[in-house]
Amino acid sequence: MTALSHNIAVIVIGAQLCMIYAAGGLFKAQGSPWFEGYAIYNPISTAQFGTWPELTALVTAWGPMVALATILSVLVQVAFPLLLLRRGTRIFGLSVILAFHISIAVLMGLPWFSLAMVALDAVFVRDVTYVQISDALRGSWRRARGEGDRGLQELTPAQEQQEREQEQQEPEPEVAQEQAEPATVGGSPVASRP
Repeated sequence: MTALSHNIAVIVIGAQLCMIYAAGGLFKAQGSPWFEGYAIYNPISTAQFGTWPELTALVTAWGPMVALATILSVLVQVAFPLLLLRRGTRIFGLSVILAFHISIAVLMGLPWFSLAMVALDAVFVRDVTYVQISDALRGSWRRARGEGDRGLQELTPAQEQQEREQEQQEPEPEVAQEQAEPATVGGSPVASRP
C-alpha cells in the first residue's frame, strides 16, 4: 500500500467517525431525555442492557453525575470534529470518548461494539504518542522485573533520531583541540588568569 493510499484511507476513516459522532450527538440533542440529563439512566436500568445491576445502582446513585455524564457525552459528540483541531482539545475529546465507550462496554454489555469504536478512534492518536506509551510501558516492565536501565537497550526510532541530532550539535574534536592549546606571545606561553 502506498503512502498516498494509506493517508487517504486514514482521512476517510476520520471523516466517517466525525460524521458518526456529530450526527449521533445532534440526534440525541433533539430528545428530551438527553436534553434533561437522564438518558444514560434508562438503557442501563433495563434487563436487556443492564448487565451489572449492582454497578448500575452505584453509577446512577447520584443524579447530578448522571446528568453531567449525559450532557457531556452529547456535547463532546457534537463538537468532536472541532475538538480534533488542537492537541489539548483532541486529548480531552478522545479521553471522554474512550470513557464513553468503556462505560458502554461495561454497563451495557456491548464490548465488541466499544472495542471496534475505540480501535477506530485510535486513528486520531499520533505515532509519537504510541512510541512514548511503548517506551513508558517498556521502562515500567523493566523496573518491575528489577532490570532497571542496565544493559543494552534497544532504541526506538525517535530515540535514534534524537541521538543523531545531539551528535550533530557537538563541536568537532579538531576545533576543541585548537581551543585547548595555550596562547603564546612571541613563541613563549602566556599564563591564563583564573
